[in-house]
Amino acid sequence: QSINLFAAGYETTATTLSFLIRQLALESSHQNRLVDEIKTTFADNTDIDYDKLMKMPFLDAVVSEILRTNAAATRVERVATKDVTLDGIHIPKGTIIIMPTWSLHSDPEYFDSPQEFKPDRFLPDNKHMIKDCTYIPFATGPRNCIGMRFALMELKYNLVKLLTRYEFLACDETPNLDYNK
Repeated sequence: QSINLFAAGYETTATTLSFLIRQLALESSHQNRLVDEIKTTFADNTDIDYDKLMKMPFLDAVVSEILRTNAAATRVERVATKDVTLDGIHIPKGTIIIMPTWSLHSDPEYFDSPQEFKPDRFLPDNKHMIKDCTYIPFATGPRNCIGMRFALMELKYNLVKLLTRYEFLACDETPNLDYNK
């Protein structure tokens, strides 16, 4: 199981980090703001540790926003454990229920300007405006992703390491992704 956990998290985390680096290259203002937060947090040139990473609100917001716009898991599947009726729709026991996370994360009913990369929506002062169960990059409830905390830590650690050494720039041929096509 531990090999399975490691293997399952490797590709999704690497893909998410790639999307994140691309987004920061396209929007240098977010990259600059994140670099400023990194410089402030690690001004004493200490090692990157869990406690400091957890006290970086913009880093958390940037990671949360990339998971909203480019979630590695495009859907959550569950099996109905009993017959149930929701909003007049009968769902028999054993029915596979699929929740498309990308559709949910890009619904303007839940996220203002959903096609825009807006990390500020995940800052502590704004998080309360996100409706419960509308942001589910790792699913939700007792059966959410077992590797969620490890994946988030891995993303944050690697992003901080990269941004302390490199600046990411988009070249002229780098297109913006149009998710509406």
